[in-house]
Amino acid sequence: MQAGWLAELRRRNVHRVLIAYLAVAWLLAQVAEFLSAAFDWPAWVLRALVIALLLGLPAALAIAWFFEWTPGGLVREEPAPRGGAALRLRPHRGFDLAIAALLVVALGYFAANHEWRGDDSRPTPPAGPATLAVLPFKPVVETDRDEALEFGMADTMILRLSGIAGVAVRPLSSVRRYSALDTDPLAAGRELGVRSVLDGSVQRNGGRLRVTARLLNVDDGHQLWSGRFDEQYTDIFAVQDSIADRVTAALALRLSPVEQQRLARRPTSDTVAYDLFLNGRYHWNRRSSPVSLQKAIDYYRQAVARDPRFALAYSGLADALAVQAVFAAREPREVYPAALQAAERALQLDPDLAEAHATRGHVRLNFLHDWPGALEDFDEAIRHEPRYAMARVWRGFWLVFTGRTDEGLDELAMAVELEPHSLPPVVTYARGLYSARRQGEAAAALERVIDVEPDNKLARALLASIYVELGRFDEALELAADVEGKAPSGYSLAGIALARAGRTEEARAEVNRLIELAQHRYVPAYDIASIYAALGDADNAFQWLDRAFSEPSALLGSFRADPVMDPLRGDPRYVEVERRLRLPER
Repeated sequence: MQAGWLAELRRRNVHRVLIAYLAVAWLLAQVAEFLSAAFDWPAWVLRALVIALLLGLPAALAIAWFFEWTPGGLVREEPAPRGGAALRLRPHRGFDLAIAALLVVALGYFAANHEWRGDDSRPTPPAGPATLAVLPFKPVVETDRDEALEFGMADTMILRLSGIAGVAVRPLSSVRRYSALDTDPLAAGRELGVRSVLDGSVQRNGGRLRVTARLLNVDDGHQLWSGRFDEQYTDIFAVQDSIADRVTAALALRLSPVEQQRLARRPTSDTVAYDLFLNGRYHWNRRSSPVSLQKAIDYYRQAVARDPRFALAYSGLADALAVQAVFAAREPREVYPAALQAAERALQLDPDLAEAHATRGHVRLNFLHDWPGALEDFDEAIRHEPRYAMARVWRGFWLVFTGRTDEGLDELAMAVELEPHSLPPVVTYARGLYSARRQGEAAAALERVIDVEPDNKLARALLASIYVELGRFDEALELAADVEGKAPSGYSLAGIALARAGRTEEARAEVNRLIELAQHRYVPAYDIASIYAALGDADNAFQWLDRAFSEPSALLGSFRADPVMDPLRGDPRYVEVERRLRLPER
């Protein structure tokens, strides 16, 4: 019975139609994919074609069963006569030749486009340790930019892929300068010293999200993977999942079960909260101005209000609030408690979040002067994410501030190694050199930073302090002129330079100006104490240090390591300040 049924299928040429249909469908799909890439068609066009071809297959087979194509047109097929010893298959030489031609074309197309790699047809990942740069995504339409989304997609991919032990991913601070539309990804990869580059485009149009991405081998320019997505914006997490999975597969990374779980973890299920978070991250990364810092705080607060279980948004909020205190944008006792609360909430939601551990450690150090607790947090942050540079920075400062200077410099140097193409770690390392009284090395490092980024307020303020130590007072005063209230110690720089230059009356006029200014806005008491220390006025210096404890000034923890305080070290009251700070024994 079965043999007869198969013979009837052959007699009615169903097998020929099946082969021909599959060959034609495959060719149509390949051509459509080519045209889609050339004309930037949305992804739904390809999906619609595939669905139509799949639905067409049973219809084609049904027509082959019931009808036959003859010189007179399409006629109904008659059943085979009974009792015949054998079925005589009618000649279909023309049909067979057409099928053969289609197969030859299909095989030729496959051979021309297939990359022959011996026994393994998959793209070969770059040799050596996996190093990856995720460049800022570009807009699909040049005139329609959404930088928060463009940087946010890159930032999110960096955060997710950085949790994999088998690959070193450059941080956003290293890649953000490659956001120009004409950026050559291979040239960027060579400058960043990585073996692979992930770049792409992203655009939101109403409720739709369009993303293209590709992974390139920097050594030879070969494309390891590419993908196109046209989805609802609510599916942005699925798109990110797909990109992360394909990148790890293309780089032949072996993920542990913990890494697989972490890669699959989504920061939030609420796309509105995620969008607010991206805007917060965008302004956080532009935090050189108080306005950007406040915008970051506002967006983070909206994100956690929308999703109270959004750990990353709480951690970002804690970071931004704490930095307001460091930059003297607001009084520390106004923002540090809120920063501590946000960091604690983030750790309740995600105890493994390195960023939240580092921020809580920062608050414990600068606000609570809880030195053991701060070090525990920094160590936890590094345990969860050994390549998180900011945790290395704060741990390095902890060591420098407590007098373990060489160990601290090693930690700060590690942060530079982790982010070799980022300027902030260089500035923090120079801060360690300044505290170690290695002023020549510190000045050289900062001068290189300012050559690259002339308006870097952190670098300019620190270089002013170093020039004071080197006796280059006029240069220090020039740098101090534009950093007041824009960098740590910014208020004190001019007064210290004047005092150390012997221009005592001008220095006293400057400190009196700051005392008057403090009646109208926050001026750190530690900055005023620093000018009095430079003047050699110990009584007023210790009086203002006492006020600094009531704030407490964000830089009070650096007291032991601060060169500005050297004139006070022989005074008995100096030991009392260290005791109140609860500094560990040397």
